[in-house]
Amino acid sequence: MCCRLPGRTLLHGPFASVDEFHRYLRLGHDGGEPDLPQFDELVAMHKSNDWPLCFTHADLSSLNIMVKGKDVSGIIDWETAGWLPDYWEYTMTWNVNVYNVFWRQHVDEFLEPRPKELEMELYRNGLCGNPCQFVGDERYEFFLNGS
Repeated sequence: MCCRLPGRTLLHGPFASVDEFHRYLRLGHDGGEPDLPQFDELVAMHKSNDWPLCFTHADLSSLNIMVKGKDVSGIIDWETAGWLPDYWEYTMTWNVNVYNVFWRQHVDEFLEPRPKELEMELYRNGLCGNPCQFVGDERYEFFLNGS
């Protein structure tokens, strides 16, 4: 189970398309919410790209990388892995663990930065997911304190 996906189920999908996956992430909403103009931007971004799929770990953090000396000896904890849109590894790695916030400053060192996709996912997660994922990020404090 991935806490960054909607609901508390062990299985998500399968999805017939990336569009169906994105709609699932948005809890079935397609925009048009007058009080949430940014939500329309989220829907537009979800639909604006062909989003190629790639196999992703989806839970990569310093806690899941085994090191021996100066060499990576293994990567563990693969239960959230799957074929997902190509931005997913970056957005999930950046936002993987609220107790591992220091990790965020290093993600761009080993994954291609995806700032627009990260912004999209942080906004989506705040509305439809788990706002506690934003601890330590002042841009999203409004999800935590309700203002």
